[in-house]
Order: sequence, then structure tokens, then C-alpha cells
Amino acid sequence: MFDVQHDGDVAILTLTQPLEGFHRVVARRQIDELLDAGTNRLVLDLSGVRIIDSSGVGSLVAAHHRARAAGGGVCLCRVTPKVQRTFD
Repeated sequence: MFDVQHDGDVAILTLTQPLEGFHRVVARRQIDELLDAGTNRLVLDLSGVRIIDSSGVGSLVAAHHRARAAGGGVCLCRVTPKVQRTFD
């Protein structure tokens, strides 16, 4: 579903499944595990995400809030046009 790489204190997650339903739960769990382990700077590569629903957006917002509270943040990159329309 995703690949995790580390560049210094930044975790880079490449997501390859929709951010909805079951896949959203799995992605949220992985993100929470990284945050729980003290990684508070995340880059989420959404190039492989073709669909995101409101619960997926909510998961990204929640992750951002948790990371910000710990002094970090979440950055989205390589967002596909279809997914970008969800944010517009």
C-alpha cells in the first residue's frame, strides 16, 4: 500500500492505494505509528492515490494536527489532478 523512507528526521510515505474505506484505515494506522514513534515531520507522496473521500481528507487533517502539536507538520506532494479537485 505504501513505502516509507527516511531522510534525516523526515519520513516520506509513498501512498499507492485509494484513501477511502479500508485503505484509509491502514494508511492512518501507519501514519499514527510514525507519529507515536516521534517522527513529526511527514511528507506524503500522493502520486499513486487515485481516489480520496472525506474520511481520507479527515485523516490527513488529523495527522497534520498531531504533527503540528509535536512541532512538525505534514506536507503533501505529487498530488494527482483528480485528488487535487477534492481539495479545491
